[in-house]
Amino acid sequence: MKNNLIINRPYRITRTKIIFIIMLGILITCKKENVETNSINTVKIKITQQSDISFKGVKINSITITEFNQAFVASETGLYVYRDGVFSKLEINGISNFNDVFYYNSEIIASTNKGVVLIDNINGYIPDKALLLNKEYSGIISNIVNTSFINERNVYWFGTETGACFLRDTIWTCTLDKNIKEINVTSITNRDTDYYIGTKGSFLFHIYYDNEIDGVTRASQMEIGYNGDLTSDTIYDVYVSTDDYLWFGSTLGLTKQKGLTKSWLGEFYYYLEGEHIISIAEDNNSIIWAGSNNGIWKQIDTTWQNISVKDGLSGNTIYSIAVDENDKVWIGTNNGISTIKGDLIENY
Repeated sequence: MKNNLIINRPYRITRTKIIFIIMLGILITCKKENVETNSINTVKIKITQQSDISFKGVKINSITITEFNQAFVASETGLYVYRDGVFSKLEINGISNFNDVFYYNSEIIASTNKGVVLIDNINGYIPDKALLLNKEYSGIISNIVNTSFINERNVYWFGTETGACFLRDTIWTCTLDKNIKEINVTSITNRDTDYYIGTKGSFLFHIYYDNEIDGVTRASQMEIGYNGDLTSDTIYDVYVSTDDYLWFGSTLGLTKQKGLTKSWLGEFYYYLEGEHIISIAEDNNSIIWAGSNNGIWKQIDTTWQNISVKDGLSGNTIYSIAVDENDKVWIGTNNGISTIKGDLIENY
């Protein structure tokens, strides 16, 4: 889930609480004899400033914007931060490939093929240490994590190649529903107590929780032809816009839905049919942007404007979109980073 909305919350899980969570998570969920229950997987962060960095030829998997207007970039060559006009690289425990990065209330969650890295970002400051959640030190179901997400109730969700799980306080829940096991999760988002899980090849799942501690009270799968045609079994991105619509990006187009999602009833709208929609975002003027393998699409009233390499973008495959406080649109492509502000396109 590549949702980059910033929502203020009164309570934040601190590093101490995370350590406590991991300790209890080991005791509760990890029963392997080789697990040391008094071991904490703290990893070091080395920040290297690289003012002349170029992402040309680099696949950018995800971009997120913090409340301090920093841009964190997850790429196949590492995790980077852009602040004060300069890129810096965060070297973390020898991890080179980052699948996703998500920011919420002073915490960065970086998803990798070696687990999830949790980084405090208080007042824009990046510490020299982070925590790594993996199968050895926590109850996460897989070390290959595609996407991560925190909701407004401080529940950590992780989408992996073998399903989704979440962590609330000290409790890991990894058996969400018999139908949601062994799925390859591409995105996760929520709207109040409704959760939406996009998958690669297994359609879209909707989970409804009355209480996240007690578990699932309703789970349903949205398929082709079932109360609304998704057009494809692969849903790359799920996004909730400010007008409370759900947007689904699939291998065959963009779907918008609003209504009684607990029964999948409601209104469905279809756009960009036949396009391979990988990422979705909304700018500060409530304009929807959709990334595809044919450039980026900007919604203008009832039409869509296409912007691609021929217009100056660094690449045509758009894996991530984020918007900063200055209404600059950050675009992660198969060939580096592009930004759009007004008519100006810049490449990194």
